[in-house]
Order: sequence, then C-alpha cells, then structure tokens
Amino acid sequence: QPKMIVTLGRYAMNVFLPGLKISQVHGDPKRKAGNVYLPLYHPAAALYNGGMRETLKEDFARIPKILEMM
Repeated sequence: QPKMIVTLGRYAMNVFLPGLKISQVHGDPKRKAGNVYLPLYHPAAALYNGGMRETLKEDFARIPKILEMM
C-alpha cells in the first residue's frame, strides 16, 4: 500500500483523478478512495517548454515534505 501515488502528466492524472486540469492542480495532493495522489507535469514537458523546468523542480521538491505530513 503506497503512501502516495505520483502521477506524471495529464493522461496519468486523468486515470485516477478524471475531470481535473493539471495546470490548476499540479503539486497539490488529492485524497480519493483512501489514497493520496500527487499530480505533476510529466518531466518531458520541460523539454518542450523550458519555462516549465522550475515548476517541475518545485513540484518534485515538495514530495518529501508532503510525505512527512502524512
């Protein structure tokens, strides 16, 4: 039983959290059916859009802090 499931990209997020927009919820943990999900942009997004690099780094850096709070 994982403490948290990190989804990478819109497609993966929609499998577990349908109907959400990744641009609005990335980096914000969501609880559903007893599991915690953390939607993040897919790392490949930084390859196509260099401006996403800092957002990705900030979101990934939050993972240990979120796990500590659980």
